[in-house]
Amino acid sequence: MSTGSGSTGSAASRSAHAGLEFVAGSHRWGRRFVPRKFVDHQPYAAADARYELVPDIDARRDEHRIIRFDVAPGDVLAFHFRTLHAAPGTAGRTVHRRRAVSFRYVGDDPRFVTRPWLQSPPFDDVRPGEALDDGRFPVVAPA
Repeated sequence: MSTGSGSTGSAASRSAHAGLEFVAGSHRWGRRFVPRKFVDHQPYAAADARYELVPDIDARRDEHRIIRFDVAPGDVLAFHFRTLHAAPGTAGRTVHRRRAVSFRYVGDDPRFVTRPWLQSPPFDDVRPGEALDDGRFPVVAPA
């Protein structure tokens, strides 16, 4: 199954040190991470046998190839959804609010899986292993 994420930026993303950053190649590490909350950077769940906590990349920036893209309104970044990525908050850095929209794209055989944290949006009526083939998951381009 192929997967990807996309994000569009706003004026605030062009401010110094406000752009989305990626740890290049991290999607190939063969590791799965518990995401962190945007507001306080706390993990959504405890680590377990399947998911580990995100390492402190900022403390070891020199050990990773970190790439950043400054984006303008309307720009789109597309990347593998398992690539570690983050952007700093904009409070106190700019008078502009950062606005973004995030998309998830999957191949032609996606199946629903659960995670040990709250998923957004919740799909309470979809069971693990079921195909994502109803109107909430539209086909963008047929295979």
